[in-house]
Amino acid sequence: MNEQQCTKELGEVLSTSTRVAVLLEAIFALDTTALKRGITCRPCKETVQEVIMMDTTKVLCCEHMKNRQDIEETVVHELVHAFDSTRQGKFNSLCHAIACGEVRASCLGKYM
Repeated sequence: MNEQQCTKELGEVLSTSTRVAVLLEAIFALDTTALKRGITCRPCKETVQEVIMMDTTKVLCCEHMKNRQDIEETVVHELVHAFDSTRQGKFNSLCHAIACGEVRASCLGKYM
């Protein structure tokens, strides 16, 4: 998918997905300044990752997105991470926090 297509589909996902709306509402209820730099689409030819961080902006690597469903699942996954970072959690270690966050993000991204 090119950057223009990705941006268009991302806009649709952000404005129509109930999963995204629920997560955004929960995030902003905890921290109104969260995600202030937003989510965007850009080409990331030098990486195999689907999402990278540029400053505090989440960047969807458009060449790794195949369709709107990919974008929605990726956005939900990243929003679960954003939610987790805004709430107070009790974990025994950083490793536990990261592992728990990845499991939650993967499961909720696919099945929420």
